[in-house]
Amino acid sequence: MAFTAHMFTKFTNSAKLGSTMTSDSFRVILLNGTYATLSAGLVTIEDTAATMTDVKAASGYAEVTTALGGSNYTQNANSTSSGLAISSPTWTLAGHVYTWTTATNPSWTTAGSAFNPGFAVFFDSQGGTDATNIPICWWDFGAAQPGTGGNYTLQIAGTGIFTATSS
Repeated sequence: MAFTAHMFTKFTNSAKLGSTMTSDSFRVILLNGTYATLSAGLVTIEDTAATMTDVKAASGYAEVTTALGGSNYTQNANSTSSGLAISSPTWTLAGHVYTWTTATNPSWTTAGSAFNPGFAVFFDSQGGTDATNIPICWWDFGAAQPGTGGNYTLQIAGTGIFTATSS
């Protein structure tokens, strides 16, 4: 699946970029809903969202859910409780290009077509509430990607979850 990665500007401008990219706890949630509305909502808050509370206030926001018992992922009022952990992230520098990645692809057990994300939001899990969790970046899949049962896996490419170039 092709995707476009977008950085949340508040994270890019924070002291969190770099030094804590391997030591903090990180998670990812999936979003669905009306694709065009949610895409426009995320673009609108991309420069202003400082916490996951701000992300959840985006127009069209809907966290992916599946039938009870049909998934290892259930929506929760707090993203720290419902998002999947990013295992063993690495932060590397080659020339002027920084890359944040993981060797483990996040994977959800789906419950069929109700599981149809169009976006993934990666965040720094700072504690107990969305008000303390810092959004890092979001992936736009280009359209809803319907599940068909079995596992739904985000494939982390060799270029990482995101790259940043300094100059």
